[in-house]
Amino acid sequence: MATKGIKSSEETSEEPVVIVENVENKSTEVIKKFVYIGPVIKKGLYPTGKVVSEHFKDELGEELKKVPTLKKLFIPLEKFTEVQKQLDNPNNIYQKFIKDVISNGI
Repeated sequence: MATKGIKSSEETSEEPVVIVENVENKSTEVIKKFVYIGPVIKKGLYPTGKVVSEHFKDELGEELKKVPTLKKLFIPLEKFTEVQKQLDNPNNIYQKFIKDVISNGI
């Protein structure tokens, strides 16, 4: 895919996104970013803190079917700081999702 340019969120909107303009078919694609906050999965391909596009759903199809709560460990980039503060609390909902992933051996 030939691209004309990539614009950062500062140039386009308040949400952290990447906009890719395709020169060949004159289209624009908005790619939303997520931060993975769970344990290392996929043999190290998804470490804690990895920033990914919304295409992670395609890459983790089998794992998401096995443990649906895995999807909840991908936090929109704009909410990451807020969620990160909650992770120290052992009783927050994200800790439950992390335990689900670990107990299912993903």
